[in-house]
Amino acid sequence: MDEREVARLQEEVEKLLRGHRARRTTLSAEEFRASFRVVEKWAPQATADELRQFMTVHFLADEAMSESRNVGEPPAHWRLHSREVMAQFKRYQPYMLAMFGREKPFPLSLIAPAVEYFAVHQRPVGEPEWLHYPVVANSGGGDGGIRPQMTVVFPGYTRVEELNQEEAMNDRESVTVFDAPSLPPAQPLYRLAGRARDIADKTGISQSEAVGFLLADTDVVLPWIRAQICSLAWTGATGVTLTIGTTEVRPDEVRAAYEQVRADPSSGFKEPEPWLIEEVTPFPTYVRRPIPEKTAAMLAFVDKYKADEGLQRMTAADWDECNDSFGVEYAGTYEKYKTGETLRTAYAHRKRMATGRR
Repeated sequence: MDEREVARLQEEVEKLLRGHRARRTTLSAEEFRASFRVVEKWAPQATADELRQFMTVHFLADEAMSESRNVGEPPAHWRLHSREVMAQFKRYQPYMLAMFGREKPFPLSLIAPAVEYFAVHQRPVGEPEWLHYPVVANSGGGDGGIRPQMTVVFPGYTRVEELNQEEAMNDRESVTVFDAPSLPPAQPLYRLAGRARDIADKTGISQSEAVGFLLADTDVVLPWIRAQICSLAWTGATGVTLTIGTTEVRPDEVRAAYEQVRADPSSGFKEPEPWLIEEVTPFPTYVRRPIPEKTAAMLAFVDKYKADEGLQRMTAADWDECNDSFGVEYAGTYEKYKTGETLRTAYAHRKRMATGRR
């Protein structure tokens, strides 16, 4: 694509973002082109329509993220403990920095340009994965905070090559490992993603925080009480997960943190939607609707009744018997429906609503 076509694609993506009611619908040309170059290398045969959808999903997923942070202020001793824990991983810093041609840590604001440069120049070979890295917002002036950005990274060799090497190693039991064919080292961003993910899994921090620690030697605070907010688009619900970093946290602190997040969702950490960049399915249209307790009990009861009886379709007699059984099961709580036909109608109506059909 030439510059005019990329500019036109950006306009179309911004229009789609407005259609999805995204918070950010105006993108900078530099940011869009950097992301587009990665997608273009990863999917060189993609059609214009596929590129539109790839880019739209990328920016929707990117918007769903903000930097994780503890709810409330952890005590001073927890910060000291965090430094002692992270000191165990300092031995990885020189190796990670050497891949980027540096002996000393990056300034935090330069991590994003370095990652974006390597992302554009990496070989799009092998099974990709995400790398989340820190971006200093409004670095030109003022403290806009830190937010994570993400890009797709590649190992530089295919899974088939990896499996072939493993097979060759297994076939040479009497030969040293040095005689087996070896793969080239993975590309820098892919190695960075793997090491940062390993540190995140062991400590509970985010991958973006781990990248900041490895490349900029940032002071990381382990989760004390960490809130994660995720819009579960497929269910129409908003989920809140509280990560309690230690049993030293008091129950009243946990309750206060939950109430704080409910009152101000922006005080928590918004997880990225569970999408890969190649997924082209737009936001679903399902909207969660309140449902009466009796109706919920009826739906669950009829579903179980049909499963227990092995019924794909129910006759009028089956509905009458099911209605009687419902009255017995919930005696003293709910009355049974007037007739089996009334139950069938109520069940069918609610099932249509659940699937979005009318």
